[in-house]
Amino acid sequence: MKCLKARLTRCNSLLKKNRNRSGYKPLLCFGLAVVGLCGNTVFADGEYGLSFGVFGGANLANLSYDTSPNSPRTGLGFGVNAEIPISGHFYIQPELGYLQKGQGTDYRALNAGGYSEVTLHYDTFETSLLAKMKFGNSEMKLELLLGPTFGYALSRKITSTTSGASPVKTTTDASSDLTGTDYGLVFGVGGEYKVVDGVALYLEGRYLMGFADINALSAGTVGSAIHTRGIYGLLGLRFWLNQI
Repeated sequence: MKCLKARLTRCNSLLKKNRNRSGYKPLLCFGLAVVGLCGNTVFADGEYGLSFGVFGGANLANLSYDTSPNSPRTGLGFGVNAEIPISGHFYIQPELGYLQKGQGTDYRALNAGGYSEVTLHYDTFETSLLAKMKFGNSEMKLELLLGPTFGYALSRKITSTTSGASPVKTTTDASSDLTGTDYGLVFGVGGEYKVVDGVALYLEGRYLMGFADINALSAGTVGSAIHTRGIYGLLGLRFWLNQI
């Protein structure tokens, strides 16, 4: 608004000095004022500029088989991101993070009074590029996000724990069974709350839909495809360095 007032003041000064000249300058001044008003309106939502965020949360992960579903595995996720304002309510958000994927299976009544828990670990280094829309006021905002994600496997293993009088835990390498890369689509919704100037707390719920077939043994075979899935919640802090 200060910029707009300055433009109007300058326009009035030009008008006083040029009353006897042609009428194009009043139109020019009016045009400058309109441009200033539009600029302040369009970019109001991104007035703080570039921001950086840190986040962490839990992932309810699973693997989708073409033939049968499996039990979920509760994993962790954390990372960093940057929020780049493009125009109005629209932002681009690149991310780097760590995400635990996989599945868990609980075999009850394996023996008399015992059972076995088998967990498949598929933990990845994730890079994502998300498009984000934000709506609200300076204190609270609603977020909608969507974009591709790419994962590089850091851990591919199967752990099995048998209960009973003498519990036994075994770990099997699954690097030859599962591919080393994954890719898919992330979409979700969240909210952002301003804590103090330059700092905001945000909460997001996301769904991960993997498109890559990570079955390395029989990729392309009908009924053998394995895809990652995940429902995860994230809690994070966002910082605008020029406002702190």
